[in-house]
Amino acid sequence: MKKLLSLVILTTAISCQTEVTRKADINVSDIEKIDLATKFLDGMDKYNQNLKIVDQEFSDFENGNLQAMYDTASEDLIWSSPAGDSLSKEAWMGGMKEWQEGFKNFKFVNRDYYPSVDDTLFLPNGGVRAYGNWRFTHKETGTEFDIPYYSVQNFNEEGKTNFIVEMFDSGSIFLKLQ
Repeated sequence: MKKLLSLVILTTAISCQTEVTRKADINVSDIEKIDLATKFLDGMDKYNQNLKIVDQEFSDFENGNLQAMYDTASEDLIWSSPAGDSLSKEAWMGGMKEWQEGFKNFKFVNRDYYPSVDDTLFLPNGGVRAYGNWRFTHKETGTEFDIPYYSVQNFNEEGKTNFIVEMFDSGSIFLKLQ
């Protein structure tokens, strides 16, 4: 019992003497904090501007207005298709035309958007991540689809899309049509 009591007293005495690190002790200057906050707010402003562009692009695709989509993309656009390729603006538009030729009644439902972040400070960088489901019908067979979808779009300084990565299960679409 004496040993237990001694241990409790010793532990209490040591814990009272331990220095606690406070947030104020962390070596981040007020200037750096303000700079990070400014970068965050600037990134969110760009995200909110670009979100409107992305949302409109999905609506344009639903309506078959591919020219409007084309006009929002930079000439050096890189499109990473579900097949994993890095393709040009012309290849991207060719892919969009193929979808429009083979399918109809496109609806992008359950749209949900989030800012993308840079890979160093993990602060919003103006990019837009989109989640939702594409619903559409195969023109020839009448087969209907409801496919989960995810994309990331980044933008250049002129506010034009310069990178798109799209992820969805394109294989299941073609398997269902066999």
